[in-house]
Amino acid sequence: MNHTIFNDLISYIDFLRASGYCVMLSSPDRVFAPYSRTLYKYRIHLPPICDFLKNHPCTDGLCVRFKFRFEAMDFPSPFYACCFAGVEEFVYPIHYENKQIMCVHISGFRGKLEKSKRLSEHIALRCGEKFSTLYQDLSTDVPDASCIEALAAPFKYMVPALYVECKESAGLQTSAQLLCQNTLKFIYENYMKDLRCHDIANALGYSESHLRSVFKSETGITLAAQINQIRLERAACLLTTTNLSVTEIAFSCGFENSNYFSTAFHNKYHVSPKDYRKNKLSSSS
Repeated sequence: MNHTIFNDLISYIDFLRASGYCVMLSSPDRVFAPYSRTLYKYRIHLPPICDFLKNHPCTDGLCVRFKFRFEAMDFPSPFYACCFAGVEEFVYPIHYENKQIMCVHISGFRGKLEKSKRLSEHIALRCGEKFSTLYQDLSTDVPDASCIEALAAPFKYMVPALYVECKESAGLQTSAQLLCQNTLKFIYENYMKDLRCHDIANALGYSESHLRSVFKSETGITLAAQINQIRLERAACLLTTTNLSVTEIAFSCGFENSNYFSTAFHNKYHVSPKDYRKNKLSSSS
């Protein structure tokens, strides 16, 4: 399989993110399965408020259910909307042969829709001051629709081209590959929680030993290492895009102990979380 189109797509998303845009992807289509391990990284909603909502007992599960309902719908044209908590975003649907195959989300805004204000006030009553603080951190500088149209235009060409490429190998997934794909999806949706291997196995309907064995055989790393890797990558993102403290980031990414987080982060990036933030910010200034 030629990876050029996929690499161009990921490079463009990384470029937009580095330019300050919270760009995410959503797609219910399994045709993209050959690239799912990487694409799941780009399904994570970047605003820190999203991690908070997924981990708060009053809103636990609402984000996932909202996303599943969204992915089951078909949208004929781009639009601006908000989620159940009032986080606003541009949604740019991508079609191929009259079928919606992916949506590009540019999120992290507030203040443009009257509805979002009412929703956020309702959630604030349930989730408290921390939610209100994170909500205020969302940007009120909402770009013009014409600006978003220009930013999203390249996706109209890259995503269908990738779809056609993947379609040629569709249906060739083994049961082990499908299990790994579903495992990764579950981890990306729950990494911010107290997630254990047996939780994943129970959710997917397999024994823990079978899941561990298949996952290690297919990916080359253990299930626990994969969970840690996803959490640390998310933490690295938050360190460079937010003002959250190291402790706040550790807990929002699913680490129960900030000291363990710092040790694990140093082992992966060979620098402390504080120095990582400092180095990244100084190199971009």
